[in-house]
Amino acid sequence: MENAHPQDVTLKLHHTIRSLGHMLHFGLDAHRNRNRILSLAAAHGSIPQNVLTEEIGIAPASMSEALAKLEAEGLVCRAPSEEDRRTFTVTITGQGRVHLEESRRRDEEEILRLYECLSAEERERLLELLGRLESFWREALPEDGENRRKKGGRRARPARE
Repeated sequence: MENAHPQDVTLKLHHTIRSLGHMLHFGLDAHRNRNRILSLAAAHGSIPQNVLTEEIGIAPASMSEALAKLEAEGLVCRAPSEEDRRTFTVTITGQGRVHLEESRRRDEEEILRLYECLSAEERERLLELLGRLESFWREALPEDGENRRKKGGRRARPARE
């Protein structure tokens, strides 16, 4: 791409970053919610199901389904809340803690494997460049999903007639 137009390189870069994000999300993070549930339950000892649902950011029905699966595997247990009988308290089991630690170890090994094609110096340089992009994007992109262009933010496009 030595003689490529800068705009073409930028578009290719953007496509590549999106593709990498997709691969990470659907590959490495395939059991992300499951591990987040276990992590939060481990951190709190026991946690109300509705609080867990809010923290994870999934629909209550999806949380109920995920917890039913985790409970069937013996990784968590649910009991009616003493404060509010309409909800459950979720507690990680000893087996759940073992599973979580094994999962974290496997994830770390997989992450290290994914970057072994780069030298230590290349990883440091990539981290520096991605850090610059992240800082810029945090300022340039809306956090809440609203279309910043409608509010007159950066890169506003002229209105169509």
